[in-house]
Amino acid sequence: MNKVKATAVSAALACMVATTSLAGCGKADGTQAALIVNDETINLGTAEFYLRYQQAQSTSMMANYGMSTESVWAQEYSAATSTSEAKTYGDSLKESIRKNIIQGVILKSHAGEYDVTISDTLKDEIEKTAKETYENNKEAMDKLGTTADDIETVLEFSTYQRLMYYPMAKDVDTNVSDDEAAESTITYAKISLTTTDEETGGSKTMTDDQKAEAKKKMEELLDQVKTAADPAKADVKELAGKIDKSIEVNEQSYAKDSQALPEAVLSETSAMKDGQVHDGIIDTGDAYYIVRMDKVLDREATDNNKKSIIEQRRETAYNDLVEKWYKEAKVTEKDCWKKLKVSDEDGYILKTTPAAENTQGAGADVSATSAVSSAS
Repeated sequence: MNKVKATAVSAALACMVATTSLAGCGKADGTQAALIVNDETINLGTAEFYLRYQQAQSTSMMANYGMSTESVWAQEYSAATSTSEAKTYGDSLKESIRKNIIQGVILKSHAGEYDVTISDTLKDEIEKTAKETYENNKEAMDKLGTTADDIETVLEFSTYQRLMYYPMAKDVDTNVSDDEAAESTITYAKISLTTTDEETGGSKTMTDDQKAEAKKKMEELLDQVKTAADPAKADVKELAGKIDKSIEVNEQSYAKDSQALPEAVLSETSAMKDGQVHDGIIDTGDAYYIVRMDKVLDREATDNNKKSIIEQRRETAYNDLVEKWYKEAKVTEKDCWKKLKVSDEDGYILKTTPAAENTQGAGADVSATSAVSSAS
């Protein structure tokens, strides 16, 4: 049986704070059907909580990154085409939550096929978190028509999504060859061929004289690395710092199809051996590079890449199966769901309190800034 820690259930709701007053309409009827997925009915209270919680998370995330949250939900997300109408970010969020709800229902319905159940301990944690979340947001939840049971349903869906991942992906091929996962590691020094335009603050290409000076510095660095007692172990960063602080030095691991390095650099390193220093300056057009091949086959980086490849296979297998079930699902949208909107007039935000940060099991507090737009 697949298991997760009980505290994982409450973690998603732990960092949320106090409810502010909600003006406007009265309590919505959260018991009415919003979505019917195959034979399971999702009521409005559940759908509202799922939607408003994500709306609050998104708004808070934008605020944390210094982005404006004014009029964000009314902004156009995609232009109208011959096959689809233009939609807003609010429309897009609602579509995303609709899909999440449907996936939650179908994953729960298929859980028995993979011997996946929610343990009694986890059930207790879900119930506790749902009750605390409701109590910490009672005014807002009552306006939404959301009960503790509705919140519990949302937590169950998210728990099944975590529990089902590895069982659904257990049959993927975990054999990855060195050739497929091979990663090399180089040390490179780089000097940019652009400078800052003092008038505009933007970047501009160096003059020919400036480029010549930059190349001279890189040639000096290359000569010092090559003439070191052991070029394969020379401290390129220390040597570069003594010549010009603007010379960037990094160690980089990369696969054969990597885009982490310019094509010109990858081309020149393809035939190099362990410890070899490239004999010349590599001009990529926007920078000069010198390169040392540290390990043609970096064992640690290669093994880590194998793990990444296997995990990507699992993710692909899981997503493909979920998408198959999603497309096969019979979904009916009721009027109350169709009338739900994510708008700038109906805002929700999350904030973090010290108490929430220090308590894994704390319930969520959702701050709502205006009337709920539920339709009866």
